Amino acid sequence: MDFSNLETGDIEFAGWKVRITGGRGIVKDAEGSVVAEFTVNSMEQITLTSGDGKFADLALIALRSYVRYGLSCQA
Repeated sequence: MDFSNLETGDIEFAGWKVRITGGRGIVKDAEGSVVAEFTVNSMEQITLTSGDGKFADLALIALRSYVRYGLSCQA
């Protein structure tokens, strides 16, 4: 699967929202503020471009949950 072409919509995960579109993604807090930005490549590797390092792990877990469970984890 080519993860760089994934379109997820909002994924709610542990009180955060993660969205991935066209190889780029964002993490939003409960108020809707963007707290991190990242890229995802075809091999499911997350590279944080802004924000705290913990959000890279959160984005990866959200991505893997989306791939495994699909629409059931969407907001």
